[in-house]
Amino acid sequence: LAHSIGNRHQLLTYMERSCTHLTQLFRQEINPQQLLFPEGDWAVAEDVYQYNPMSQYYYSILSAAFASIVKDRDSGKPLRVLEVGAGVGSSTAVTLPLADPAHTSYVYTDISTFFLEKAKDKFSEYKFITYNLFDINTPPLRQGYEENSFDVIIANNVLHNAANMKQTMLWLNSLLDHNGC
Repeated sequence: LAHSIGNRHQLLTYMERSCTHLTQLFRQEINPQQLLFPEGDWAVAEDVYQYNPMSQYYYSILSAAFASIVKDRDSGKPLRVLEVGAGVGSSTAVTLPLADPAHTSYVYTDISTFFLEKAKDKFSEYKFITYNLFDINTPPLRQGYEENSFDVIIANNVLHNAANMKQTMLWLNSLLDHNGC
């Protein structure tokens, strides 16, 4: 409950700042990232993406789907997960607790080291995570990723940044193992 109240305050403050600077935003005199990440802090973005009620509804669906994958998984094989454009780790926060630490390899990616460094602190208790850069507009093989190397790919709130959606989906599909999700 305390986080919910703090969240409402953060969301309202963000909305007020955005409305106050609306003209400047339209004229591109202010960068919207300054409002979402004031002074390089990701608390506002985390509240916007992870803790608002609509996001929580979507994460409940993701959580149920991921739990089903984990449950149906052959326990003898490791579960290899790639999260693309993980950002503030909203999806990560609901999937990691469901993963078996002894049999999971989780790759947390984003286009910016800013998010990777913050995520290392946020998810420090999970030792089965690696943090890598990943650009959805560049062939994964050129970025050091191998074909058929993941069982699950999570791409939440990132694919709208694809320059060519069809190509990006083909690249992501090439990273999935034959029975991947």
